[in-house]
Amino acid sequence: MHTAVAAFVDTKVLLYPISSVRDEADKSTAPPGILGREDPVLSDRALQGFYAQAAHPTRSNRISHRSASNLVESRLRFRVVGLTVPLAHQLLQTAARWRSSYWDAGIVDAARHAGCLALQT
Repeated sequence: MHTAVAAFVDTKVLLYPISSVRDEADKSTAPPGILGREDPVLSDRALQGFYAQAAHPTRSNRISHRSASNLVESRLRFRVVGLTVPLAHQLLQTAARWRSSYWDAGIVDAARHAGCLALQT
């Protein structure tokens, strides 16, 4: 396990700054400039979710595959926590214990695994 880091960021933190939809920009709870720092941690799921949402054909303000790909590539400078078998077992236990969704438990357990001090959603 790595030493504690500033924050684990979820899909919305990646998506909302590029959105032209006012409601989305207003929903962001992440501190301004968090993606300009060197220490955020992401999950592979957050990167996948960002790309899927940002470039989705039905999204009114979607961005091109190239733009979405470039943004994903730029986020790979951060630490990315991938799903492993032990982490999958842990998140299933967390989901059952707290009666949360699989996805929410995955975010919490990936952040916990990374030793994050904060969770930005």
